[in-house]
Order: sequence, then structure tokens, then C-alpha cells
Amino acid sequence: MIRILVADRLSPRAIEKISEIPEFEVIERIGLSPAELAQELAGAEAVIIRGRTAMSAAAIAAAPTLQLIVRAGTDLAGIDLEAAEKRNIEVRHTPLASTVAVAELAIGLMLALCRQLATAARVPGAPRDQLPTGQELAHRTLGILGFGRTGSEVARRALAFGMKVVYADDRLIDPLPGTRQLSRHEVLESADILSIHLPLTDTTRHLIGKAELARMKPGALLVHVSRGAVVDLEALRQALTENRLGGAALDCLDPTTDVEGLRQAGANVWITPRLATYTGEIEDRFGEGVIAILKEFFNV
Repeated sequence: MIRILVADRLSPRAIEKISEIPEFEVIERIGLSPAELAQELAGAEAVIIRGRTAMSAAAIAAAPTLQLIVRAGTDLAGIDLEAAEKRNIEVRHTPLASTVAVAELAIGLMLALCRQLATAARVPGAPRDQLPTGQELAHRTLGILGFGRTGSEVARRALAFGMKVVYADDRLIDPLPGTRQLSRHEVLESADILSIHLPLTDTTRHLIGKAELARMKPGALLVHVSRGAVVDLEALRQALTENRLGGAALDCLDPTTDVEGLRQAGANVWITPRLATYTGEIEDRFGEGVIAILKEFFNV
């Protein structure tokens, strides 16, 4: 039997389907401490994780029989890739599962910011003329940093709203009709709304800091649904406090973030608890992607 450790939540339907494969023994252990994870990994051939469980070098060292790490997610965050490579452990993920849902949330947050919904929802009985005047998405310039799967899906939806779309990406990308590729600085300077869709790497950490935020138009809006540390959140808080930005929406924070400080930085601030990849459809697609990887890798 091939022992599959499920260390993070996976849909019940996916667990059931994996368990139905005769060659697999499924061990579901959620919320393990590092010591408990090491113990459970001792006899596992494969482990399935999401965002809560980290496969550190220590965890990998505790797994002598491990052949495969599967992350149900868009990237390989939380996995020590160097340690896995040294042990010849295959590392895979499910990058396509959440593209639509993340793109939809990004557009939803743009609408929320432009229509000042945070302010209006706090005072539902206030006379309308005492509330901030909303803005329409149509004819505004959306700047996208990172034009991969998710960034391009956001662009398609923005074009349907009648927005102008410009983007920056380190790669030379065949342009989506109706969009233009510019330098990062040009995108920052031209965007009425900036939407960030970058992975967190050594080169993207705090890529958007004080100097970059200062390049943005006064009153511009920022939407961030990728990895929190891509933006220097203290610099963002200052920009909001000084009213240099018109608002921000973030769905990418970690437990160490000063959420209250960000909320108090401006009236038009939205902070959501990583909702981008939390839909029923995504749960099913994550499960299907994991099953396909397991079946292919173990040839069952």
C-alpha cells in the first residue's frame, strides 16, 4: 500500500475518491505541530498540504520514504525546494484551480473600493449626500503587476467593464487584445487602480515599497490578492494615513500583520481573510488536481 498523508484540509469528496483507489492508504491528520508532522511523515510515500503546513528541511529529513509532495495551491510556498531536490522528492502543485476565483475576487474588491462600500456599510442610515461619491470602473486605467494566469484573467474581466488595461511582467508576453505591456514604473504612474498578482520570491519581497507607492497617482487604489510581503505593508499604511492613496483592499495577510493598523489607516480599506481561494468550486478543483497528480505519479 502507498501511504498518503493528508496534512491539510482537502474536500471530503477528494478524500473519498483517493481512498477508493486500492493502492492508496489515506491518513488524514490536520493541524499537526512540526513534531507531530515529522512523526506522521515517517512512513509516508506522499504528503498533501495547503497553506497551513510547511514542508521544511526538518520535515523532509524526517520522511525517509517520502517520494512526492503535493501542494493544493497556486504556488509552492512553504516547501523547502532545495531540501526536496537533494532527496529526489518530486514537488507538484495545482496552479490552475484557483485562477477564476482569485480574478473574480480582485474585480469584486475593485468595485468595493470604487463605490466606497466600506464607508457606506458602516453608516447605512446616513443621507446619501453625506457619503463619499463613488467612481465607475469604466474608462479607468487598471495596472496589473504580474501577467500570468491570474493577472490575464483579471484583465479579461476588466476589459468587459470598459477599463483600459496596462501591465508589467518580467517576461515578454504576447499581448491580450486591448492591453499594453509597460515597465513597472510606467504601470505605477498610469494606474487608477493597481492589482498585484506576483509570487513571493527573494526579488519580489517588498517590491512595492515607499518609493513605488509614491509613484502612484494621488487617490489611486491598490488591490492585493497575491502574497502579502510583496508589498511593504508599513509603507502602504503610511500612504493611506497621509491620504496619498484613495484606498486599498488586501486578501493576502499573514498572522503577524497589524490588521487593525491598516484598517485605521483610511476609511476606504478592505481586509479579507484569504477569501480568494475559498469557494466550493475551488475545493473541488483542488481535489481533482491532487488526485490526477497522485494517479500519474504512482501510475495507478
